[in-house]
Amino acid sequence: KIGADTHALGTRRDVYSPGYEWAGHSMFPEPMCDLDEARVLVGGPACKQPYSAALLNISAMSYGSLSGSAVSALNLGAKKGGFYHNTGEGGISKYHL
Repeated sequence: KIGADTHALGTRRDVYSPGYEWAGHSMFPEPMCDLDEARVLVGGPACKQPYSAALLNISAMSYGSLSGSAVSALNLGAKKGGFYHNTGEGGISKYHL
């Protein structure tokens, strides 16, 4: 492609500028933290039904781009990990349950 391998693809933002953040892959990940440490309480003192939410969740994806097996696998992983799975604009299918 005769392009520099030091430029990000898909954005015109200066990803190397101070303050720009991203999540990078790690060859040697740190040991997993306690799952309670990776959660945040949603709702203040006046909230009648506060709840605990994970910091990392599965974002919405088009159901049409994923097979039923893929949706089931993502949902099972979310259940085991104790985090949310956003079903996207198509709502809940039989594979989300």
